[in-house]
Formats: sequence, C-alpha cells, structure tokens
Amino acid sequence: STADSIVGWTSAAFREALGADASYHSAAAGGLAVALTHAVVAGEAGTRMSTIAQTMAAMAPVQTFYGALSWDSSGVLQKPMYGKQRQGGVDVVVAPEGDIIYPMQKFEVLKIGGVYNSGIGFRGKAAFDFWAAWG
Repeated sequence: STADSIVGWTSAAFREALGADASYHSAAAGGLAVALTHAVVAGEAGTRMSTIAQTMAAMAPVQTFYGALSWDSSGVLQKPMYGKQRQGGVDVVVAPEGDIIYPMQKFEVLKIGGVYNSGIGFRGKAAFDFWAAWG
C-alpha cells in the first residue's frame, strides 16, 4: 500500500501496530491523523492551528495508506464510500453502482463503509493514540 511522505504508514504497518484494534474505523481515523500531520507541516509558523481547516481545503489530496484524502471548503471529505454484498461466497461491490440482491439470502452479508448488517464497533481512539505516540 501507499506510504505518505511524512508519517510513513502503510496498511501493513498500521494493522501490525493496532493488532485487534485495526478496523475500518481506526483506519479512517489514522488516515485523518496523517492528513492532519501534512496540514500542520504545510501551515505557516504561528498560524498553523488557527488556519488548519483552510490549509486542508487548499491542499492537494494527501496519499495515505487509507487512500487519497482531500476536503472541500466546507470540510467535507472527498472520498467515495463503497458498499459490498456477499454474493455466492464472493464480496461484490454494489454501491455506489452495482447489482444488490434483495432480499438477501440467508448468511449473505451487506457491508457499507465498514458497517456490516450485524453492527459496528469503535476503534478510532486506538488509531488516534497510535498517531499521538508517533514522533
């Protein structure tokens, strides 16, 4: 996977560091931590924190282990969300475009943005703690 130029995380390094806490949610938080680091480095001394939102909106997409991340001027993440459905034992992308099977067969699973139909768990704090301990 892609490693950014400042923090240097790859997907494998992130999964290894977080162990059982590595999840879609912690990866999203970790990707944000990488992008924040790039914005702080890109900012002007003395105003980095007060202008971080503007810096992030103006930056080119940051290449992270989580993908290329960028934000618009209102702070909305510009990264598509995909949905997968298990069909015949294979994960198939069904959103934003694809053929979803409804009703789902028994034991088939729908996954949208890391959320399975059986529930989710929070792992973002582990990613933030990992980032906070870095550097």
